[in-house]
Amino acid sequence: GGGISIIANDPVTSGGGGKTICGWSVYTPFTDISSLEFHIQADHDVFTDAGLTCADDTQAIQQVNSLDDIQINAIQTVVAEKPTYAVASLNGTNTIDFAEDTLDLSSDVNLGIDYTIHILYKKDTTSDKMVIGHNSQSSLIGDWSDNNFYATSNSNAGISFSIGHIIDYSIMTLVRDGSSNQATLYENGLIHDAKTLGSSASISTTINLIGDRKFNDGKGDGNLADLTLYSAVKSISEVATLIQELNTKYSVFLPYGGAPTPPTISGTTLEHYLNPNYDVYSDMGKTAATNNNAVRATRTQQNDGDHIYQGTGANQMIYHDTILGTNGSLYKGGGDYMKMSKEITFTNSESFVAYSVHKRANNGANSIYFKLGVTKDSIIDYTNGTCYFFDSSGSASVNAGYSTDAVIRAYVIDRDADLFRVYDNGVEVGNKTIAARTGTVTFNAMFNWGSGTSLTGQIDHGDVLLYRGLHDATDVGTVSDWLNTKYSIY
Repeated sequence: GGGISIIANDPVTSGGGGKTICGWSVYTPFTDISSLEFHIQADHDVFTDAGLTCADDTQAIQQVNSLDDIQINAIQTVVAEKPTYAVASLNGTNTIDFAEDTLDLSSDVNLGIDYTIHILYKKDTTSDKMVIGHNSQSSLIGDWSDNNFYATSNSNAGISFSIGHIIDYSIMTLVRDGSSNQATLYENGLIHDAKTLGSSASISTTINLIGDRKFNDGKGDGNLADLTLYSAVKSISEVATLIQELNTKYSVFLPYGGAPTPPTISGTTLEHYLNPNYDVYSDMGKTAATNNNAVRATRTQQNDGDHIYQGTGANQMIYHDTILGTNGSLYKGGGDYMKMSKEITFTNSESFVAYSVHKRANNGANSIYFKLGVTKDSIIDYTNGTCYFFDSSGSASVNAGYSTDAVIRAYVIDRDADLFRVYDNGVEVGNKTIAARTGTVTFNAMFNWGSGTSLTGQIDHGDVLLYRGLHDATDVGTVSDWLNTKYSIY
């Protein structure tokens, strides 16, 4: 009772709190229930009638109760539009099977202009739809039959994301930040894309239907396991926490993490850590990349949900496991690059250090970090071994020498001494004054420059680390030696 279901291999009924509670497994509330407006899981509180009789496999569903003591039910009394119960249809857990069916919410859920939704579902075929919406507004959130995931508001104004079709279970997360005029769509915690909302940013979204929308042309076809609605913007780390909790239950994407921890350097913070031996995908987190696969995304290893991604096939890097020994690497050829899921900014008084393990295949230029849309804010290995540091005020360069040998290179931005220092394999190879470099630095992408397709260097990248704070020569040696235990370069 008390809203907590009971473990069972078939539905268990209890009369807790004066109501019937159905459970096929223990219900564990999410860690984050702040601003939670609606939540259903198909394992819990699914009924064949108005909340008295627990549903069993293949039975028609009349009511599903929201969890976490939210007093909103999803209801369908029209026999022809009732979804059915699909027991053990998702890795041993249950789903709600829609076949041109809908569920009406017992009251509106007003998400406002800032919200986060998670939908764990699959469609039956590419021509099907799985959406939520409103019966008297134009709101539509979900996977349509035209290759797009839509996010429209009450006025039908909104945006769409090209995602292909979700015909294998995935967790889709839409974070709409109307206050900042942006929406971001994730699949299994990895970004599909981020878009500007434009004129719809200030228009609210209200939901009272599952599997349909106002125009009655979007009835659901597919299976729904979990639907969660928050009336707040959730950060990338908060999204990561929830999708991990969902994945613990449903196992719809590959578990991640486990990379060795880089050295802790006193007075500095590890901001970014890419290790291509871990969590590199040819899709959205379901399939580990193998040699010569195009890379759709890879999770970084700070355990905060951060990752890098590239949705445009022509710009995707290639995974190798034969260039840096048997270690994984991301190969950039031509206009390849990766977007970062979060920006990292350093003020003009902050020192920082980037480390890169890489091996060139030609004498073309390539970057470690850069900012999309500008030809500044970058760390670049240019042609003939010249290394550049750009902030928003200009550049400084150090000639480190050209080689096609693998190298562990450190780029130290020393704001205290106003120097740009470059180290190869733990040994300083040169430095240059940056006294005139007085701008901030923002990184939001990796392995190219400017538009994202400007540099033509061909290079395999292994581990990349970015620390906030200054590393002296001893610290550089410590981190370089740690990397060398993996790569055996020197």
